[in-house]
Amino acid sequence: MSTPSYEITIGAVTIVTGAISITVDAQLGIPSDTCEISFPYITYAVANGIGTPLTVKLGYKETGVYQVFTGTIDKIRVTLTTVVVSALGFGWRLAGIYLNKTFEPQSSRSIIGRLCDEAGIILKDRGTELPSDLKFKVPYVVDDKRSLYENVEEMAKKVNYDYFVNHQGELVYQPYQPPTDANQICTFSFGTNVIEAEQSRLFRQNCIVRVYGESPSPTKGEGSLSWIANDPGLRVQTQRQVAGTIPGSPPRKIIVSDPMIRDTVSADVVVDACAARLSKDYTGLITVLGEPRARLAGTVELQNMLEASMNDRFKITRVFHRFQKKTGFVTIIDVER
Repeated sequence: MSTPSYEITIGAVTIVTGAISITVDAQLGIPSDTCEISFPYITYAVANGIGTPLTVKLGYKETGVYQVFTGTIDKIRVTLTTVVVSALGFGWRLAGIYLNKTFEPQSSRSIIGRLCDEAGIILKDRGTELPSDLKFKVPYVVDDKRSLYENVEEMAKKVNYDYFVNHQGELVYQPYQPPTDANQICTFSFGTNVIEAEQSRLFRQNCIVRVYGESPSPTKGEGSLSWIANDPGLRVQTQRQVAGTIPGSPPRKIIVSDPMIRDTVSADVVVDACAARLSKDYTGLITVLGEPRARLAGTVELQNMLEASMNDRFKITRVFHRFQKKTGFVTIIDVER
């Protein structure tokens, strides 16, 4: 039997024993992951104070520990017998900054890299442009009505990218790619390491998704007149159909109008992304023996489940680690397909 283990670093202090409980929660669509650690009443946890860097590694003595969180302490709660330290991941930096800035026409990845510079975090794979990255033909405006995180969120949703600050403090901005290497997949099997599992089948309606952009009119001269740029006959447009749960049912029409779209390539990217989001029809929740290698936007594979439809691969949308001195180490994973 494996023995759960951990390594907590608060400032310059590394702790490997004494914690009563540790929880780490990371979820797609939430700006920052969170961590909470409960100690017996000890002075060094208080002395480090708010804003101190904190990292957490979880695992087993036999196989080693893996980093599952990095961030800074944002709250310390003291009782007569315990000290509870709460921390936020570095996503709070994007969520807490509001700017007024205009960016020259460039790719969405380049703009997000600049936003990361403002927040003091690293954009993972910054120099790797993807075919599905939007290429803006007009200036992109960031104003103080929305945080930097909300701007990243807007651009990511247009192309159905995952966007989150990972356990190493890097912003991930990329599409979900099912791995081909089996070593990158977390495999769980009923009767071995699955404690609990549930699934939900989602009703999917027949849809027609239609995307409208603006005409690629020039920015100077007579061709830039608004009545020409907004002429419906000149607007970039494209559409996709999404098959529903009940074939032949009346389709729901979804219209996306975005003035930043100025060419058919971008319109195709956006309509494909919208169709992909509408195609999801499965969510699930799995409780397993602690697995520190489970990552947001990673892949899990279930095996030997009693329900045959559960024996498949799924995308991870949430990871919740819970380590308790009395009950051990478990990981709760939300998935979708």
